[in-house]
Amino acid sequence: MLKAADIIAQAEEHVGISDSERPVRANLERLADSINRTGSLSDDGIALTRRHLIHDTVNRLEGLKWVRDYPEIVAETITAPTFLMGLPRSGTTYFQYLFDRDPRFRLIRTWESLTPSPPPGFDLESALKRRSEWADRRRREHPSLEGFEALHLYDEDGSDGVCRQANPYQRRGTRGNDDADQRGYAAASGRGYCEN
Repeated sequence: MLKAADIIAQAEEHVGISDSERPVRANLERLADSINRTGSLSDDGIALTRRHLIHDTVNRLEGLKWVRDYPEIVAETITAPTFLMGLPRSGTTYFQYLFDRDPRFRLIRTWESLTPSPPPGFDLESALKRRSEWADRRRREHPSLEGFEALHLYDEDGSDGVCRQANPYQRRGTRGNDDADQRGYAAASGRGYCEN
């Protein structure tokens, strides 16, 4: 059984700060309750979901810690951000790669979105380690299929599909029970929600 309080406590212990975002805690409680009531997950499914929720909560708390330690970040201005969106198989990954070639843009790399702290420009050694860990994980968890590269562009420093990143149910090959569960996950994890 998933318990929001246990997930947050483990993340707090890992990061070393208390979770100050009470609305996010409430969202995580609703999500855990929904999964427990309607998820029909096996013990392995519950364990996997717990690990992912802890990982996402750790990332959120590390972000809060980063802002606490470097409050000047809050004053940084992001002018006219660009969001790329599209339906599955409509060419959005290719579009992302085209944008990535333009020096005016900086796309978030998959490994950065999975382990965002510290920011890549702050600690090169950490960035290289996290990039390497992502590449190893990808090779382990995503076996190579003949011809896959022809269907989906990929490079070690490229971005992955934004909607896939925002919606972990699709990324991990499982489905949420309904859109409310997926939106709840997005709200609880601090990630955006993308309808496909």
